[in-house]
Amino acid sequence: MGKTDGEGEIQLFTKIEVNFGKKKSLPGYKLMVEGGGTFRIQDPENVDEGLRNNLSQFSTLNMMINNLRNIMYQITNLGPMGGYLLPPIDISQLLRDKAGELEKES
Repeated sequence: MGKTDGEGEIQLFTKIEVNFGKKKSLPGYKLMVEGGGTFRIQDPENVDEGLRNNLSQFSTLNMMINNLRNIMYQITNLGPMGGYLLPPIDISQLLRDKAGELEKES
């Protein structure tokens, strides 16, 4: 989940799980990676609000997922089943799904 402080810093914590919700033990990797990042938009007053929202909501999450995708591949690359490459993720749909989950919880 992302958080923005008063100085324009965006702190983002991302967690990716692969095959964690499966009840049956199937062959394949069971992975969980977490990562955190801090992002800053230089001179945010001179950046259009729409672009600023895009950078703070979509771009930061996309960068975090891509970094974690690379880490997952590196960790599994020497494993018996070879490197696991996380498939592409639709960031817009992911955010809609997460918003729906939060609505159900409240």
